[in-house]
Amino acid sequence: MYTRFLAAAFAATAVINLALTPFLPGSAAPIRTHRDGSLTELVHTEQRAVDRRFGFYLELDDAADGGVLVVPNGSFVNAELAEGFAGFEVVEVDYDPSAGGTNIPESSESWLLETESGDVTISIVAGDDDLWWLAERPGGEFVVVPNSVAPAPVSS
Repeated sequence: MYTRFLAAAFAATAVINLALTPFLPGSAAPIRTHRDGSLTELVHTEQRAVDRRFGFYLELDDAADGGVLVVPNGSFVNAELAEGFAGFEVVEVDYDPSAGGTNIPESSESWLLETESGDVTISIVAGDDDLWWLAERPGGEFVVVPNSVAPAPVSS
């Protein structure tokens, strides 16, 4: 007797979910829509913790698919995440990340990156080069800069 009404119960549940969705806050909605289906968009809009951990690496991939990212020794950049999500090889070199930081143009967006030593604000400046490097602005914000926009303080 129950199996006869099972399909009707599923259909009624689906209709109720669809009817309630427009009235629920985004975090409680059973069905959510996004501007596009890219992984970057999903990471930025779904959960704040996921965005803070992986958003930077996905934005790096969107800015340039692959290349070399030169960072100072002991940097907060996770080499495995940079290679896995952005296709970047991370090379640690001994240099001062504040060198040239005042000559770097502002980026239109910035992201909060969750690190073991605390949160860091990151922005990415677009350009065309396989060599990117990590710069530090006076306010403590870090910027990933292509060599074509501002030359790296060191060569890899």
